[in-house]
Amino acid sequence: MMREIVTVTAGGSELSGWKSVSAEFGASQAARSFSLAVTEQQGAFGDVWRLAPGTEVTILATGDPLLAGYVDCYKPAIDKDAHEVTVTGRSKGADAVDCSATHKTGRWEKKTLLEIAKELDPGGVGFISQEKLRQLDKHQLIPGETVFESLERRCRHEGLLMIGKADGSISFEKAGKKRAAGALIQGYNILRATATLDHSGRHSKAIARGQRAHGHGAKALRVEKQSQDGGIKRNRPLVVLHEGEADDDAAQARAEWEVKRRIGWSTTAEIAVQGWRDEDGVLWEGNTLIYVESPALKIDQDMLINAVRLEQSDNGTIATLSLVDPRALGGSSPGGKSSGAWSAP
Repeated sequence: MMREIVTVTAGGSELSGWKSVSAEFGASQAARSFSLAVTEQQGAFGDVWRLAPGTEVTILATGDPLLAGYVDCYKPAIDKDAHEVTVTGRSKGADAVDCSATHKTGRWEKKTLLEIAKELDPGGVGFISQEKLRQLDKHQLIPGETVFESLERRCRHEGLLMIGKADGSISFEKAGKKRAAGALIQGYNILRATATLDHSGRHSKAIARGQRAHGHGAKALRVEKQSQDGGIKRNRPLVVLHEGEADDDAAQARAEWEVKRRIGWSTTAEIAVQGWRDEDGVLWEGNTLIYVESPALKIDQDMLINAVRLEQSDNGTIATLSLVDPRALGGSSPGGKSSGAWSAP
């Protein structure tokens, strides 16, 4: 498997030849992160110091964009034989994750989530979406919340993910619309793997309750709908409060969403493979479907890549993929055999 050539551009100069490098990103991360390390004799670190905290950087993996952002931390270390520097940072989306949301009015009406995001982006992180987003009746900032917290609060209602992209922007996406080339197959390309099949977070039914802002009587003040998880035979009810305005349709959708997500999170896996790319030579990406066939893991179905960790050092070039049943992030029921076998209807 090809060793990646990792190139960092900072201050107009390209730096390469890292001893070790890693990057993490995925479907649940609005900002990508990276770590770079170099070990040489003291006095040979002039180029590395161009990566001081706050430096804007772009990182390429054999010419393909991997991350655009900033250095957070520069950490030198010495002993009697060596001098090592470790540099860590995140993509531009980190500013949306870290910084408080500010806006002249803090209120929007009849705006899409993307339109609201762009008004909360004075630093130029960049928000994008290929989805057809509906207009929200209203959105109100909560004092002190970050840009990410305010937008993610509405993403949960809309079934959207906020995903950090290679160019530093943040994308609003639905789960499981893309597929990686190939499959992860025991005895073929899986180096090592673990899985967790856990029903402790599942319930026989979810009961969603809420109220309308206006009106009176049971239909306005005691809205209640429920959804069943047929894989749980014991009586294990769960009551969830619907956030915001509740009517019968909204409460039903909220109950179904709760059951679906809990079924999805009951099946997870972590699989390491050689190299950073799928069978078509494309860098692994979060929010991407991949078929997993592993008798030892008891998984034989589509799984969704929730997180990616890319590592390259003297030990090799490895990608570790954190996978979930697609329903965990709002995707569709997976094809395959393990759903029925593990009571995940």
